[in-house]
Amino acid sequence: YATDPLHIYYSADDGLTWSIIHTAPATDKWHYHDVALDPYSNPLRIWFCNGDAYSSANIYYTDDLGVTWNKFWDDGKAKFQATTICILPDVVLFGTDSAQFRGVMRYIRGLTQPEYDSYPVIDPIYKANPYYGDLVVSTGRGMQFGNEVYFVGENGKLVGTRDGINFYTLWEEQSTLVGFEPWLHNVWRTDAGKLIGRYRNNNTEYYWEADAPTWVKIL
Repeated sequence: YATDPLHIYYSADDGLTWSIIHTAPATDKWHYHDVALDPYSNPLRIWFCNGDAYSSANIYYTDDLGVTWNKFWDDGKAKFQATTICILPDVVLFGTDSAQFRGVMRYIRGLTQPEYDSYPVIDPIYKANPYYGDLVVSTGRGMQFGNEVYFVGENGKLVGTRDGINFYTLWEEQSTLVGFEPWLHNVWRTDAGKLIGRYRNNNTEYYWEADAPTWVKIL
């Protein structure tokens, strides 16, 4: 897990002991956004993303428990600022709150683009702002429960995926009232098969509950 803004800690004995595997640089506004363990990578991979400006934002990973760290971009060359990391077997998803792109970015494992000095290929695959693409939703608030991944956003939408390839709109605010500004904040999945979360309309907050979707493989 990560502390804000100083260290990432790792435990190999179910939390009995902890060791520091990364220390944040003494840079203004530098802090951790998310850290994630990758169970589909061999050797075991640990990811983290940081911000809070393009001059410092990046995505890092280690395959040797923090002895060495690799970063996606050279300093100051980040394509976006990641806020959430969701790990799936074939892809890694990154939620982002970047001003020019609020949505979900996807990294396909092992894919690079030589024209950018072998920077990893990260494509926008679910967009919030129609000016920059199409569709919908996230301000970077991705929540993962096993292989179920949900993203919520300030335009009143909830989307889900199990493979990072196919995304489904699970709920969408229908109100067209002037001044109505729906904003989904968070979502959690309970053991009882429910989704619960926070919802805001202007300055009033609510909590909501719904049945979790049943995922069925059709091919």
